[in-house]
Amino acid sequence: MKRLVNVRMFKILINSFVFSIIDYCFPIWGKISQTNLTILKNKINSCLGGYFYPYLCNKFNKLNRIAHNYQNEQFNIVHLNYTELWEKCNLLSVHERLQYFNAITAYKAISTNLVPDLSELFIFGVSDRTRKVILPNHNTEIYKKSPIFQAMVSWNSLNFEAREFGLSLNRFKRVVDTWLLAERDDEFVPR
Repeated sequence: MKRLVNVRMFKILINSFVFSIIDYCFPIWGKISQTNLTILKNKINSCLGGYFYPYLCNKFNKLNRIAHNYQNEQFNIVHLNYTELWEKCNLLSVHERLQYFNAITAYKAISTNLVPDLSELFIFGVSDRTRKVILPNHNTEIYKKSPIFQAMVSWNSLNFEAREFGLSLNRFKRVVDTWLLAERDDEFVPR
């Protein structure tokens, strides 16, 4: 496939056939178990790895691994840096996309009053400077996994620039995207 499709076209295909399905109502179904999100992430990692390193995913390599297993020999598994592949394709990971869409849900509930019942749930704390939302008390895990609660948690985790008054939706998306990429960079800094 790599011979026929350049990186730009591959990104378009990934966004069209993979992320368009994942992103549909992601804040609603996205608070599934971490195991299921990790499985989803691993499938996308396999797709990225297969495109950028096709020799690792070809039939001969798989048969070679099986043969080494039967002969009780050590087979050297190549470990890929999938974060680098996500960066190459300019993609957010599954967890980052979930946080991104939850933040957009919170922004729309706060900035627009299209659904008044939803907007009334977002009550700000005493300090206008921080603009953090007061998390409601809850007694169940089901409420903790609800899209509204997750949107509130995502809003509170955003940086100060994203929580400013008067940002347009496009500006808000850019700020959140930049913040998520900065968080990713902080996560992979060698210590």
